[in-house]
Amino acid sequence: MFGNRAFDSWPLVLAGASLFASLFMVLLLMTDAVLDEPVGSIMNVLSFGAVAFIGYVGVAYILRQDMSG
Repeated sequence: MFGNRAFDSWPLVLAGASLFASLFMVLLLMTDAVLDEPVGSIMNVLSFGAVAFIGYVGVAYILRQDMSG
């Protein structure tokens, strides 16, 4: 259904992870704005983005290992 081209090279994986993390950070900021609750700190937003980035890279690593074997 989907190709594996997104995981062919590490620069492409890192670009995808950056986009994925930024989307999650914007989602958190927009959710807090709609619910009229403060974010708390910018560190919460950055840590949420960092977890999304690390998760994307981790899944890409697992998929790349599966493709090579």
